Amino acid sequence: TNSVAQLTFAMVLNILNRLNYYDKYAKTEYTKSDIFTHIVDFCELKSKVWGIIGLGQIGQKVAKIAKSFGCEVVYYSTSGKNNNSEYKRVNLEEVLKSDIISIHAPLNENSKNLLGYDELLKWPYLNISATDVFRT
Repeated sequence: TNSVAQLTFAMVLNILNRLNYYDKYAKTEYTKSDIFTHIVDFCELKSKVWGIIGLGQIGQKVAKIAKSFGCEVVYYSTSGKNNNSEYKRVNLEEVLKSDIISIHAPLNENSKNLLGYDELLKWPYLNISATDVFRT
């Protein structure tokens, strides 16, 4: 559970902070540059809305860490049974409006084919735990 939550944040921070870009820049351009600091399009997690689909053990760990970064956490329960008073429960359409969305739902009859290509295209940042959650 802890390692999955950690990996979730490693991937999200890599994407948001453009680490691949900076790695390439440091290896190819930095030595040729006259400036010491080169930061472009930096993105803070603070005040972002983090939507979680599936608030089980892993989803709760991710929510706790996201909250510590200053994110507003909302979640969608695929079973409809999860009620967590610490975070705001919303419908699927609302969670899909989040700035960042991570999926931590178990693959079952409630989550299989839950989302399609059209929903995927709307997401600026994405972390997927189970690929069969998507319709093809």
